[in-house]
Amino acid sequence: MKLSSDPAQRVVRRILNANKSPMVSVVYGTKGCKNSYQGQFPETTKCVKCGKDARIAMVVMEEGSGQDEGPYVTDLHPNEPGKFWVHDVMATATYLCTDVDCATATTLWNQG
Repeated sequence: MKLSSDPAQRVVRRILNANKSPMVSVVYGTKGCKNSYQGQFPETTKCVKCGKDARIAMVVMEEGSGQDEGPYVTDLHPNEPGKFWVHDVMATATYLCTDVDCATATTLWNQG
């Protein structure tokens, strides 16, 4: 989309720039295990629903400081007394249960 310099187009450009996402990397499978802020993610973990093995599917990692222009996950909700919310950029590893009758997704995460 080509944007001109008229006032309406400048507003559109400002909105588009304000909604830019941070740098995010997505790595599939075991290659993503090292994309973590606090030690490597395991290749398998226990399923949160049935307790059987769950294998890594992908890792999503926000890059930056969390102080950079966002939005980041940390910006989605306020940190309130007595309630938990992340305070920095984060990495999430998603695992899928190997039990065909379960197939639940389990997520491990950490933050920068």
